[in-house]
Amino acid sequence: PRPGEQDGREYYFLDEEEFDRRRQNGAFLEYAELHGHYYGTLCAEVDRTHSKGHDAILVIDTQGAAALRKVLSTAVTVFVLPPSLQVLEQRLRVRDGSEPARQADHAARLKVAVHEIEQYLSYDYVIVNADLETAVAELLAIVRAERSRQVRRLAEAEAVLAAFRGSA
Repeated sequence: PRPGEQDGREYYFLDEEEFDRRRQNGAFLEYAELHGHYYGTLCAEVDRTHSKGHDAILVIDTQGAAALRKVLSTAVTVFVLPPSLQVLEQRLRVRDGSEPARQADHAARLKVAVHEIEQYLSYDYVIVNADLETAVAELLAIVRAERSRQVRRLAEAEAVLAAFRGSA
């Protein structure tokens, strides 16, 4: 956990043994090992979100997105780009602090950033996060547009059509 993060609020923090047990039991929609840490999305959390009628927005890396696309063909992927290398470096320092252990982690993240950014072509949408308010507005526009896709409104549209046919 980063300073201020709590188990069950930002994430669920599992030890390696528990993570592996859940992985073997198929509890993750996607998972990956990244920078010496294990990350994954629990199927139960996505199901819980959907059961409440909400969209599930996952913040995952390129490995996770590739795995997700393999198991969930309806997933809509959005690649969020930093506006520059300098801005990414600054954001990492602000987020994680500047202690020596974190600086080594930043260097590792920046080293793979080029490879990760090259993956943007495999995503449905791209947002350049130069301004948080604008980036959030763009994400909301994507969510609204995707909710209106014909395939997602099929049942609703068919019900309306049936009502019109029934009244004719």
